[in-house]
Amino acid sequence: FKEKHTDSVTWMYARMDKIERDYLGKDPERPFIWIEYSHAMGNSNGNIKDLWDMIRKERQMQGGFIWDWMDQGLIKTREDGTEFWAYGGDFEPEGVYNDGNFCLNGLVNPDRSPHPALFEVKKVYQDVHFSHKGAQQFELFNEYFFIDTSGYQIAWDVLEDGTVIKSGNLNLQVKPQASMEFDLQGQLPELKAGREYFINFYAKTNKAQPLVETGYILASEQILLQPGTISEFASSNKGSVTVNTKGSGAQVAAGEVNIAFDQQGYLTSYILSGNELLKSPLKLNFWRAPTDNDFGNKLPKRGLAWKEATQNQQGQGIQVIDQQNNSVTLQQRVALKQIDAEALVSYLINADGAVKIDVEFTQDSGAELSEMPRFGTNLQMPYDYHQVTYYGRGPHENYWDRQDSAFVGLYQGLVEDLAFAYIRPQENGNRSDVRWFSLLNDKGVGLKFVGEPSLYFSAHHQLIEDFDPGIEKAQRHYIDVPKRDLINVNVDYKQSGVGGDNSWGAKALDKYLLQPGNHRYSFQFHPVNGE
Repeated sequence: FKEKHTDSVTWMYARMDKIERDYLGKDPERPFIWIEYSHAMGNSNGNIKDLWDMIRKERQMQGGFIWDWMDQGLIKTREDGTEFWAYGGDFEPEGVYNDGNFCLNGLVNPDRSPHPALFEVKKVYQDVHFSHKGAQQFELFNEYFFIDTSGYQIAWDVLEDGTVIKSGNLNLQVKPQASMEFDLQGQLPELKAGREYFINFYAKTNKAQPLVETGYILASEQILLQPGTISEFASSNKGSVTVNTKGSGAQVAAGEVNIAFDQQGYLTSYILSGNELLKSPLKLNFWRAPTDNDFGNKLPKRGLAWKEATQNQQGQGIQVIDQQNNSVTLQQRVALKQIDAEALVSYLINADGAVKIDVEFTQDSGAELSEMPRFGTNLQMPYDYHQVTYYGRGPHENYWDRQDSAFVGLYQGLVEDLAFAYIRPQENGNRSDVRWFSLLNDKGVGLKFVGEPSLYFSAHHQLIEDFDPGIEKAQRHYIDVPKRDLINVNVDYKQSGVGGDNSWGAKALDKYLLQPGNHRYSFQFHPVNGE
């Protein structure tokens, strides 16, 4: 690719640091085009925004071609009549070579339904851009080279704590490669103290175009106007909290809530007005089901200690640290021998039965470990609490390095709506920058989780191990993943990014890797009793 037989430098899968070091300024006569980049295998296409920030910055770089457009699976039918998308290994006689699921590298499924990453690609590739210039002034930049914006109607929505409270429309005619500032003075609502406000801009077609109907959104942007305040955990002035300790365990009664901690100090029961809301204890979790990119960079082997630490954690009991009439603080120490670490988990419980959880993770700096797949906690709830509402990035799945297209908003649905069925099962369904989420039954009873200030979360009717084949990939399909009578809930500080520069060794960019060390995060959960 460095030889002069091509008009462009076409270095496939070259990473940004190598391009900067080995190409930029060294071959000024030829532009750079990735003939393949951002390998779209499974849960992938992380840092696509970073790649395009570089393309837009460096005039020698012209873009590239994502590998590839669609998953190349074929329908097979099992003996029971169940159809599924099949891939390498599903057709060949035993002993005949195949390349596994390396035919599943698409932004869309074989039936052309989109992967979540396609929304990110659309957002990053858009040619109309909005920015905030201060106060109620904004700017539109038309990145097109040959067309103006007369074919678009510009719509805007103002959101207060996730709900649209005011909307408007603009007609802005901006020439190619030009910018225009515009003022919404007098049109935007008053911003109330303590509330969070965003403005969303949408560039919509004002008439039908080839393949695109009237009103189709071709570009969008979300701009923060005012951050919200962190939800403080209040001690209830009414009611009281009582604690009974027995051995290393404890029972707490607060209002309509009864909470139990077992002999290792894990929160094992949360009963609200006679309804048990937990099916398994709240425990620390550092593991995710490996993605195709994780397998490519050998995370299942490199990071095995994180999985073993999760499985073999040892709670050291629960102690009452502070007790008032209307609140109590308990503390659990958790030993994590496989990673030379420990965690201190504190529970502040008020008279309403609400719980504030603070997790302080301390890592021995001498331990040689991979990046952390995730840092958080895991619990299970009964299946009936499947009505989910959240205020965070959505509506589609998003991750630390693939979230530019997922706008902060208020979203509602069922737990099963959060998942995405990758043809080869793997980590899926995460939502990031979540201010709060609730899991309720049909009567409006359940739990509301609140970040301080935000968290990552996912919820499935499957366990993490249902998506995890182990150290090596297995010949598995989405129909092999059982639907269980439970809700598996991950309440995380963060996950490492999914990466995607390639699927055979590249990790996520360093800035999207959660490194070992000392970490701390807090969240709350509150009882919701159908009121």
